[in-house]
Amino acid sequence: MKLRVLTWNLNGLEDRRLDERAEAAVLRILMRHELPHVLMFQEVVRRTFVAHLLPHLSHAGYAAIPPQPVSQSSYFSVLFIRAPLVPVEAFRIPLQSSRMGR
Repeated sequence: MKLRVLTWNLNGLEDRRLDERAEAAVLRILMRHELPHVLMFQEVVRRTFVAHLLPHLSHAGYAAIPPQPVSQSSYFSVLFIRAPLVPVEAFRIPLQSSRMGR
């Protein structure tokens, strides 16, 4: 099997045209000839996760990790994985030496 991975920084900290940019990113990914097995998004905010990522990607067969927005962060990273891969375990470790906790 050839593992296909895609990573994308959604720049969720920039509010200007956030919904339009998030929707365009998801649609561009889903219109690919071969869908990635793993999607990794950075700078995801609650609004983008709930309104764009989760509905479209869940419908396309992806499972989100974490399944809900991270409540203690204004932004976070999220993975979406689809079959034949199966998530076994996932956890977040904040880095104490980082001012941004990552």
